[in-house]
Amino acid sequence: MTSSNAPLVAHLVVLATGFVVFSLIAARGWFFYDDWYFLTSQSDVIWSPHVGHWNTVPALLFLGIQRVFGMDHYLPFAMPAILAHLAAVHLIWRITLRATVRPWLATAFSVLLTFLGAGAEALAWAVQIGFVGAITGMLGVVVLLESRRITLLRGVLTSALVLLSLASSGVAVPFIPVAIAIAWLRHGVLRTIAVFTAPIIAFVVWYLLRGQAAPMPDRASGFAETFAVPEYAVAMLSDGLGKVFPLAVIGGIVFIALGVWWIFTIRSVEPAAIPAYLLFLVAPVFALLTGYTRIGAGLDTATSSRYVYVVVISVAPFMALCFDRASRRSPVAPAAALVLIVAAWNIGGMAVAMTERIQRVDGTRAELAATAATLRADPDCLAGDERPSPQWAPDVTVGDVRRWIDHGWYHPAPVAGRECGSP
Repeated sequence: MTSSNAPLVAHLVVLATGFVVFSLIAARGWFFYDDWYFLTSQSDVIWSPHVGHWNTVPALLFLGIQRVFGMDHYLPFAMPAILAHLAAVHLIWRITLRATVRPWLATAFSVLLTFLGAGAEALAWAVQIGFVGAITGMLGVVVLLESRRITLLRGVLTSALVLLSLASSGVAVPFIPVAIAIAWLRHGVLRTIAVFTAPIIAFVVWYLLRGQAAPMPDRASGFAETFAVPEYAVAMLSDGLGKVFPLAVIGGIVFIALGVWWIFTIRSVEPAAIPAYLLFLVAPVFALLTGYTRIGAGLDTATSSRYVYVVVISVAPFMALCFDRASRRSPVAPAAALVLIVAAWNIGGMAVAMTERIQRVDGTRAELAATAATLRADPDCLAGDERPSPQWAPDVTVGDVRRWIDHGWYHPAPVAGRECGSP
């Protein structure tokens, strides 16, 4: 192994380690909260919006895996989300290297992103294939558009990735202007139109037919909530980003510093660094859009770790670029070590978050196993619309459990059943 490819080898080791860690976590885990939406007998789940998002890709994955592997093991369901997360980390690493960030510093950032405890909701949780898959798809679009020329095959692949991203989650929407800008700068107007027209039309058609009818109880309504949207966005970009660091106040300072750097250097940006600069803009756009659709749920939701994940992923290339430029006169080791210290902090946070999630799903597992045992003993004992685990499996009814058993998908361990009529 030469010194030139050592960062690549280290990066691949990080990804492999992440794969093993997240696979072990998923193997120990089980379905949790929003997972159940795609496993219950929802009508037309493939096209129906879920929390306002176009979720056709996650729905198809869940239904397909359920029919092939059953529901006794969580790992097959979590694997797409795990692979999508690791692919996102790799794509960020590539974008960072193209921006001429020193390889060892880029690799240190890949450690932080792989084990991003501040974004733990997006890690090893099957349903997050929507969020993470949309982000990964759009990062793949950015990398494809960075090529010198777009062949027919590359253009079709790029267009397909845009469509799959939009059909995974609305989180892809803030990435679309960035991808269009890169395509325009690199390949001109006509090729940009050719790549983006079909997927955008498909998204608009879905929204008009299905998306606009989705209930959005937390959307801003009235002047008070509308004017609170910027406050929500600021909280996400400061307090949310602050969860990455041992001191939360650092988050706001870092984002302001990055913003100032962006403003004063954008006119002299090197062509290779343009994607990093443009991806940085995804964070404030995402924060504002999310604020508009979620402000009714309260300001505290702005720092949800799944939102932190989106913010960190989108600002990471520019953050690495700025840190690299600020420390260019020094050896790379101290800068990389500082990033690894932050990564260690996040690994600790991730361990805590995963432990809490496992404790919650163990309770759900026990409740549904008891329900299944009761149904085996007396199929008519429980009402079909009863919800046996309302806290962490709110979509699941007794009728769903009966259906899983009848199809041979669910084989819980033998436990004592519930008494008829008991909650």
